[in-house]
Amino acid sequence: MSSTGNYNCRITNNVARGDIIAFKSPEDQSKPSMKRVIGLSGEKVEIKNGKILINGKQINMPSIANIYYYNKEDYAKEGKLVKVSEGFLYVLGDNSTRSKDSRYFGCISKESIIGKCIFIYLPPRRFGKIEDNQK
Repeated sequence: MSSTGNYNCRITNNVARGDIIAFKSPEDQSKPSMKRVIGLSGEKVEIKNGKILINGKQINMPSIANIYYYNKEDYAKEGKLVKVSEGFLYVLGDNSTRSKDSRYFGCISKESIIGKCIFIYLPPRRFGKIEDNQK
């Protein structure tokens, strides 16, 4: 188990859509970043009208569907499909307006994963264990 800022993480590369993961930031490998896994290897991701589409089908997981995702930056322009290559993931932050995520830097390598986040410290309203049913 390791601590990365506001989260505790379990060391693993076995992640699924909806998981919050810590990974080495593409912008600064010395700093971890935490984002939610959206697109898996081999999938096509699109953001349309604030919703996430995977291979043309809207995602209905509450932790993903309840967030309005803005089309911005090179990897999320309106009408653009992003193909997730083998060994990579498409990740997004829950704070869509302020997050630097795959919309900004593209897909991340699975090799950059530090672990799956299992506990949140901050903000206080989200304090506690990250349950599978929160995904």
